[in-house]
Amino acid sequence: MAARSKPDASQAISQAQFSARLTSLIPDLNKEPAIAVALSGGGDSMALTYLLSRWCMKHGINLHALTVDHGLRKEAAAEAKQVGAWVEGWGLTHKILKWKGDKPASRIQEEARAARYRLLVEYCHKHKIKFLFLAHHANDQAETILFRFAKGSGIDGLGGMSALQEHQSGVKLVRPLLEFTHNELLKTCKKAKTPWVEDISNVSDRYARIRLRQSMDVLAAEGLTTKRLLTIGARLERASNALDQLADMAWENCIKEINSKQVVFIQNTFFEQPLEICIRLLQKALAHFRVGKTYAPRLESLEAMVQDLLTNSGFKAATLGGCIVRRHQKAGTISVQKE
Repeated sequence: MAARSKPDASQAISQAQFSARLTSLIPDLNKEPAIAVALSGGGDSMALTYLLSRWCMKHGINLHALTVDHGLRKEAAAEAKQVGAWVEGWGLTHKILKWKGDKPASRIQEEARAARYRLLVEYCHKHKIKFLFLAHHANDQAETILFRFAKGSGIDGLGGMSALQEHQSGVKLVRPLLEFTHNELLKTCKKAKTPWVEDISNVSDRYARIRLRQSMDVLAAEGLTTKRLLTIGARLERASNALDQLADMAWENCIKEINSKQVVFIQNTFFEQPLEICIRLLQKALAHFRVGKTYAPRLESLEAMVQDLLTNSGFKAATLGGCIVRRHQKAGTISVQKE
């Protein structure tokens, strides 16, 4: 006998649930003059924008709903205008941000994502908006953890996306829906009688993330459900936070000198730390010189350099992440300087 599929028990998100979530994330959010939300027109972002618009009207806050037209499909411009029509009367400001210029032939999703964030945070800076809301939800979080696992991420990456994250631009990214499922968001749209657009890229197996999404049912049948992936991510995030605290304490003990030109570690104290803490110490030193850069060195490169430092008595100098790492045997120090 074939197994019966479980009925969908998801419910629409209530305004009370949503308000409680906002308060837990940002207690003083109601003091902001304006906030922004990324509005693609999909069911997830339409539900988030609907909930935010009601909350903002209650607290007298200006909500800016930002739709990015990537210009990758002929229908994109018309869809962006349609999204604006759907939210008309919600008491918000809707703006369409266009990605202009030549489009890439490869790494399309990655480049489009980078362009989208750039346009969104530029708008926020221009209008002095501190908080940008994103509609990532529980299913997205599970897929992110699975995707990063497949890519060999370390313990930090496997913790998933943060509910509150500071972008390199200084704008704070807020993901209030990570505890809610995609189905709950669609139920929210249906209850509010709010339409949404389906993104055809969400079913294209050209992209690794979509292929992983399509495998979720198979994994769930073996016990690796969305809920279990979220539990794993939460536990790893907890472990990552604990390691960060230990690394911060080790930093205070290991540092001999730090300024705009160099970070200098006491070699013996550095070598006394567990391997994971040594990696985090070097990572932190490199980050000291990374102002304005987007990507940190790959974890594999950090691991290899720390291993070389610890095991190769002849190690003198090597470059990583735009910096030179040197061991000064006579002085008993390890220095990190910008190239």
